[in-house]
Amino acid sequence: MKNVLEIILVTYNRKQFLKNTLEAMFLPESPTVKYGLDFTILDNASTDGTSELCLDYEGLYPNIRHIRRSKNIGGNANIAGAFALAKKEYVWIIADDDFYDWSAWQEIQQALDSKLYDVVLTLKKSIKNSSDYPKIIKELCFVPAGIYKTANITGGVLQNAYDNIPFKFPHLAAACAVLNKNGKFYVPQKELISKIGADRTPCEILYLRDSDGAYKPEIIKNMFWGVSYINSLQLIKDRKLRAQILNNASDSGFFSFIFTRFRDNKRYYGDNFGNILLVWKCLNFAQRIKFFAALILIEIFYFYVPFTKASKSKKIN
Repeated sequence: MKNVLEIILVTYNRKQFLKNTLEAMFLPESPTVKYGLDFTILDNASTDGTSELCLDYEGLYPNIRHIRRSKNIGGNANIAGAFALAKKEYVWIIADDDFYDWSAWQEIQQALDSKLYDVVLTLKKSIKNSSDYPKIIKELCFVPAGIYKTANITGGVLQNAYDNIPFKFPHLAAACAVLNKNGKFYVPQKELISKIGADRTPCEILYLRDSDGAYKPEIIKNMFWGVSYINSLQLIKDRKLRAQILNNASDSGFFSFIFTRFRDNKRYYGDNFGNILLVWKCLNFAQRIKFFAALILIEIFYFYVPFTKASKSKKIN
């Protein structure tokens, strides 16, 4: 297993949560300890004592490598950089505030040992089977939800990951590349990640976190995650498959999904015509009709039921 899998943890200024994650990752029953897996921490120039904590762990475990960036390059750029560092057959990129159930590891290990799969999922959620692409791609928005075969992370895929940083899901470049080659996904029966961290930071806030006051274009700063997700689906080559995934992005259908996401975009950020144009380009004819109807309904909804603009620091679900 040591030659099959490596783990890369991305972090920035979450010392109190990172400590719990490191404790979990280095329990005796964890594969990090049992097999001495290479474990890299990509520290985005933390200032809260995170770096010192990482150095302490590096001194305790020889398989830990702590890389502290000289500047905070942003959470999404750090994720893209993690894919670029991967060298083993599979790479698992994890966050700094999640919980793990190692009793589920045996099943994951068997899938990795078989080397049949391009992505081994660590979550099942409501995914029906390994061909349930709408649910699979949506779950893979959560970075630690997938363990990726590094052979698929080509130079072109890395370029797509970096290009997709403004859309907040650079890791979907790897997931969509597997779809584009008709690759195989493994969906576990038991979830390895037992609980998502309680302090999960919304991706739109993560993108701006400690940006040193640098100006961000409105089209980027005012993009809710749902809008980012739709734009990220442009990485899927097959337009029919792209439409299928978008049509099933929500159990209640495409119209409900598009209405909810643009309603929230308006609620939290106000209007941004650029985001409307970006999404419009992603849709087929039938979807555009529903999208236009949803935008009209949102305007009517806001005219009669005005909302107090929410604070951007509020957690967005």
